[in-house]
Amino acid sequence: TVGSILAVLALLVEAVTHTCARMFIDPIPTIWHALLIAMVPAGTMFALRAAHRPRQPAPWTQILAAFCLGIALYYSALFLPFLPFAAAGALSAYFALSRREPDPGRRRLLLGLGIALVLFAAVEAPQTLTRTGLAWSAGEDTAKAARGTALLRRFGSEEILRRACYLQAGRANDLITMLIAGDPVSPQKARRVYYRVYGAAFNSVPAPKRFRRGSDDDWGNNWDPEQGGEIVGNRVRDLALSSSRLDGSIDAAAAVGYVEWTMVFKNGSSLQHEARAIVALPPGGTVSRLTLWIDGEEREAAFGGRGEVKRAYEAVVRQRRDPVLVTTRGPDRVMVQLFPVPTNGEMKVRLGITAPAVPLSPDRWALQLPSIGERNFGVAGVSHSVWIESKKPLASSTLKAEPAPGGTSALRGTVSDEDLSAGYAVSLTAPPSEIVTGADPLGGSVRQTILKGGPGVPVFLVIDGSVGMAQSLPGLAAALRDSPVEAAFAAGDDSVLAWSGSETVAKLLSMRALGGQDNTPALVRAWDAAAAKGGVVVWVHGPLPVALSNSEELRQRWERRPDGPRVHELAIGGGANAVAEGLDGLSRLRQVPRLGTIDEDLRLLLDRFGGRRPSVELRREHAPGAAAKGSGHLARLWALDEVGRLLATRKSEDRSKAVALSVDHRLVTAVSGAVVLENTQQYADAGLAAPDGTKGPAVPVIPEPETWAMLIVSALIMIWWMKNKRPLPA
Repeated sequence: TVGSILAVLALLVEAVTHTCARMFIDPIPTIWHALLIAMVPAGTMFALRAAHRPRQPAPWTQILAAFCLGIALYYSALFLPFLPFAAAGALSAYFALSRREPDPGRRRLLLGLGIALVLFAAVEAPQTLTRTGLAWSAGEDTAKAARGTALLRRFGSEEILRRACYLQAGRANDLITMLIAGDPVSPQKARRVYYRVYGAAFNSVPAPKRFRRGSDDDWGNNWDPEQGGEIVGNRVRDLALSSSRLDGSIDAAAAVGYVEWTMVFKNGSSLQHEARAIVALPPGGTVSRLTLWIDGEEREAAFGGRGEVKRAYEAVVRQRRDPVLVTTRGPDRVMVQLFPVPTNGEMKVRLGITAPAVPLSPDRWALQLPSIGERNFGVAGVSHSVWIESKKPLASSTLKAEPAPGGTSALRGTVSDEDLSAGYAVSLTAPPSEIVTGADPLGGSVRQTILKGGPGVPVFLVIDGSVGMAQSLPGLAAALRDSPVEAAFAAGDDSVLAWSGSETVAKLLSMRALGGQDNTPALVRAWDAAAAKGGVVVWVHGPLPVALSNSEELRQRWERRPDGPRVHELAIGGGANAVAEGLDGLSRLRQVPRLGTIDEDLRLLLDRFGGRRPSVELRREHAPGAAAKGSGHLARLWALDEVGRLLATRKSEDRSKAVALSVDHRLVTAVSGAVVLENTQQYADAGLAAPDGTKGPAVPVIPEPETWAMLIVSALIMIWWMKNKRPLPA
């Protein structure tokens, strides 16, 4: 009886405090485990009472005692301090019953133990198979890793594997796995396995909950190990994007746009949290402004070398103050980090993004809107409010066209996060001017010229065979019927599949998209083939949140051959691209804006490279002398191009020039970043110049709607005054 009471107390203490789960293993990961454990003291006490009753006990009570003994022995072996007393109690109950009712041949003992074993096998099977497959798949043995991945795809539990991606990293809760699986698997390795199995990021879905609902110790509310780090990491429960708006303007004549993305983050928990996200910029774009609201006041960012701003952010995070940091994560991508989103409070940040409109053909130009790829917060129920204006009409698939102040036109409406992440573009209704100029705020001017023509080049296709591409494969095949390629390299079946141009369509139609595939080997082979024939690489892929192999082999090619083949990236479904992160600072990777279906966009691209449509390219050149008119954003895009050129030389002096150029033009590049700190002293401590608005180019700002209203009212007053020639009242 004492042993049963102790077992009940142990179960209650663990259910309330979760001490074992945090320190060692989780003995009650599901409600079924809790029921099995609870049956030990309950069944033991019932059997003991039956053994001491005057009437003869029923034979099944011995089976019950043996059943409790089996469960207790299992848990005693799994976690010795947890139930040894209950095992002794169950054994005592069985022998007490045996003295009253003999058990010939120990048949009832064996039957009870067998029932316990069968029930445990049923309850533990998903965990045993998943943990075993995880251990194999995360290992160094390639053949064993393949078997582990296949096991997980067929029999694994998604929730158990997702739990392994959090702090309870790979800890086995069942005896079989503890005996055969080996060392625990780290969260980082578990996240790679999760992508390999399911073709998605572990944080693309909410953090798993324990069966004990309402507990503050849910997986997403634990300590955030990635806080202030280099990766997005855990999805944090109760941290969410509460509102989002994109205000933009497009200079259609210059094919350049500027978008300000204002986001408000809400923290509904009792802990401070850091919000982190990978933001996909428009192709060829850069962050040229960053602000954070502190005590109700909007504060501008300081731009500095990448290392300087990163150290400044980390120092202030340790002091639990109010910074926001933006750095690049590969071509056309940045990572945004802000801390702390206050407990039961909000934090507001604004990104200013300068980007060019990109040609898909001479008569089709588009500006793709930025989107959130990977994130550690929720966005459920949030739509993005969009207002894009221009002096010339614009077009989009869902936004409504309407007049705007100042004689311009605008597109207005809301876009869901799913549509924005999939690639949402605004189209120019007429091609831009052949030649435009714009003033450089730091001196001189920038001349932009549209270059057309050029013969077709061989196209080498790289196809991601991950499960996120499953619905797009028929569309790819349809595009390739009319616009064939030289050859295709598919990342599928956990290997590289090489096809000639003539067989690509048939192979695509029979291809089975599976899990998450490693795209890097296919990119290497396509780059080599394109380099040998003077061609280009077109890379069509779904979300790539994990780089399954090192990108150094591919990076080496681009660094040693900076004039080598360009890789044009056509992303499907949005999300992160960890492969591109390994190519940060290299300018040979270009995103392609999404305007329509995958077959339409791919056909336009292949026709352009294959010579069936004229090719189009923008060239920007810096010149002395001020420009008479034109967009000042041209200077920022020229500076971005120049930074890429300087970094391609791989010379230390050119790298220093690239840093200076980035900081002077207030751009986030591969060698620079932007950070908002709370006060001037923090900037001084970090070796950064506090943003005072007196140095560098003027901050590009889009007036708020209420500002437009004030401007209109002011203009009307001025017109009235000029008409009546009366002085304004003092």
